[in-house]
Amino acid sequence: IGASPFVEVANPPAPRTLEADAVCVTVGRVPHTDGLGLDAAGVKVDARGWIEADDFLETSVPGVYAIGDVIGPRRIMLAHMAVAEAHTAVHNILHPEDRKAQRYDVVPSAIFTAPEIGDVGLSEAQAKQQGFAVKTSVFQFRELGKAQAMGELAGLFKLVVEEGSGKLLGAHIAGAHASDLIAEATLAIQRGCTARDLFETIHAHPTLSEGLYEAAGSLV
Repeated sequence: IGASPFVEVANPPAPRTLEADAVCVTVGRVPHTDGLGLDAAGVKVDARGWIEADDFLETSVPGVYAIGDVIGPRRIMLAHMAVAEAHTAVHNILHPEDRKAQRYDVVPSAIFTAPEIGDVGLSEAQAKQQGFAVKTSVFQFRELGKAQAMGELAGLFKLVVEEGSGKLLGAHIAGAHASDLIAEATLAIQRGCTARDLFETIHAHPTLSEGLYEAAGSLV
């Protein structure tokens, strides 16, 4: 819990024992590139078999691009990341005079637990490690009228901003519909928005998205 991007918990709940018939454990992923004829085509792979691609997603063979999990864990192995890579690769194929590098710094992630978790950008610890002076704010789900009406009181919003400029560096949400709510914060970070930009954006009431508005307001 101490490594969480959210908050430290002074008195975590006591451990519980759950009985189950089976436990599924995933310990990693391996490439499934055997039999694709990559050697014959001249497409380079690393020692583990992941296809090597440059910042533009082009492989060692000019005009041949690779996207998704096949380019390995050095990138972000998420379905929506693969879709973004596909758009970048297609753009670069069709417009070689205006190639674009794939961005990996603003990628939302979602965990479909109960409550859900969504996060994007830097955690407080990561921002400090990168040399940023930061300010943070936390707003509780239970303070929202919509959360009260839904009976979804557990959860919080946490924003990480650069001190001084107020530029949004990271957003972390735990609570109902966090996987949907994180989209607004993703757009804000991608467009270089500040906490004031979020706070000055009118949010409908009563909604869960007001949590981002309230969290931003305490930083202005």
